[in-house]
Amino acid sequence: MANRTPMTTAGLSAPGSTANAILQTATKPDRLSPQYSAWIEQQDFLAFLRAGRCSEEVVLYAGLTHCFLYGIAVPSSAVTAVDVDDLLGWSCNPFSTWGLCHGYREGASERQMWIEPPLSSCGSKTLELGEQLLFIREFDGHRDDRTYVELSQKPVKTKSMVGESGWANSAQSLLRKLSVA
Repeated sequence: MANRTPMTTAGLSAPGSTANAILQTATKPDRLSPQYSAWIEQQDFLAFLRAGRCSEEVVLYAGLTHCFLYGIAVPSSAVTAVDVDDLLGWSCNPFSTWGLCHGYREGASERQMWIEPPLSSCGSKTLELGEQLLFIREFDGHRDDRTYVELSQKPVKTKSMVGESGWANSAQSLLRKLSVA
């Protein structure tokens, strides 16, 4: 049975942490205040993303009224030369899941069935090469926590095989390559 984390704010870290920084940058100031024009330019948010490249914490998902962050692991070879137009076409979220497809594939003379990963039709060729790191699930059979989060088993199993230091070095390397311009 997979570890399930209910979707609440109870697991947020202490003030001054990454979670607090997200909440602070995503909070819209009053439209007539001097802070509003700075907030609308999102310079604080860009600074937050840049600082995250060197952080030990990685944000996998944050869905707030004025903020949506969704972490996807993409091979560094796919982002060596960033295709901004391709990335602007994204359309995916953590509710995506594996899909069973049935139909005609290109060049096939008869119907076929195949399984497609969650990011296979996300609107970005770069992100389609990636790995969805967490999945938000909904299950009506649970009364209290119908919606919960599952972490992809690939990074969990890789971490246990590589060990703590190897995992941290690989993650830091990936984050440096995914720098924000």
